[in-house]
Amino acid sequence: MKKLMCAAMFLFALGVAGTVSAASPSPGRIFSPPGEKFSISFPDAYVTKDDVRDGMTTYLDLTDSGLYAVTAMEIPANLREWTKNHPDLVLNGAADEVLRNAEVRNRNKVTVAGLPGEDITAIDDTGYESIHLHLRIIASDDRVYVLTVVGDETVTAKAKAFFDSFKPRTSVAY
Repeated sequence: MKKLMCAAMFLFALGVAGTVSAASPSPGRIFSPPGEKFSISFPDAYVTKDDVRDGMTTYLDLTDSGLYAVTAMEIPANLREWTKNHPDLVLNGAADEVLRNAEVRNRNKVTVAGLPGEDITAIDDTGYESIHLHLRIIASDDRVYVLTVVGDETVTAKAKAFFDSFKPRTSVAY
């Protein structure tokens, strides 16, 4: 439980936690929030939504086994052509923002539904406990998605099913 509290504090420090409203999919069922361009299967039945700031929304599921999150960041219309031509810079910028002081253990390029992405595993030592992070960052035509699983050393195994359930709804591939 202490690790989960650290995970929640970690996301709060990133600016991901704030005013929360509930959205409740069934456990293991596809969650497709209204107005978003993705679907995903969260492991629990209770997902919270946080409108972090204009154009950026996070959906969180805090379970006994870890914290699962999807952050959708809208790319401003005047930057979309640039981001389409420079996906690596977009992915690196998003990774740098999320990871900050974490120690990156592994970083691999991935493709999700024809879109560029990265899988990253890292450890963030909060000084209290080590938090294990697994991220998948995906750049679409008008959004950057950051999928996050935070927990103990088994986080990689937990992340795979969560990440594999993510389906962007976009018509533009890079």
